Amino acid sequence: MALRLFPTSLSPLPPTSIAVVGFKYTPLDAIRGMRKDLRSMRRKDREITDPKAIEEILQKAQILRIALSLADQPYLVPVCFAYRLGHLYFHSTGVGRKMDTLQQNPKVCFEAELETKIVAKGTPCEWEMHYASVIGFGTAHRVEDREEKKNALDLISRHYGAPSTEFTDREADSVSIVRIEVDQITGKQCPGNGFSIIDQRLADS
Repeated sequence: MALRLFPTSLSPLPPTSIAVVGFKYTPLDAIRGMRKDLRSMRRKDREITDPKAIEEILQKAQILRIALSLADQPYLVPVCFAYRLGHLYFHSTGVGRKMDTLQQNPKVCFEAELETKIVAKGTPCEWEMHYASVIGFGTAHRVEDREEKKNALDLISRHYGAPSTEFTDREADSVSIVRIEVDQITGKQCPGNGFSIIDQRLADS
């Protein structure tokens, strides 16, 4: 039996802007706007405020963790993904708990990190975990447009180092693609001396 999933795809967006609450922004301006409604971060010294650095984490992280909820039951799942212009894409078989949950509640929270490293110094209570991470909120949509599905598959493949690929109609039709439209996002890091590429990104900007 065919399964009707969560809200259908919106029209494909132009490559130079994304739509946020009825207005058009460049990707970096959109991320700046997304951050306004989030709770203030307690550790201001670790907050990443540069949108370029936040985007870099999403572009380089290997795994995206997506938190879902249905009937007061939380569910967390890691996925292979790709990021572009305020959108996160991942693929799925189209059936299973993840898709069943999104069908009924498309609101998600997500997390990604890179550069994790334990710094052992002094007693274990003095050890540090170095990292650069992002946490955000968004709304998931199943992509129905075949060309957008092909583009998303190519984007995901290139995220993991594959060359650009022209996917066939059959390949696009054989998978489900989910697009998460990012509503809010924050970044946080705990760097060490010369450790964080995020620090380098900020120094070079």
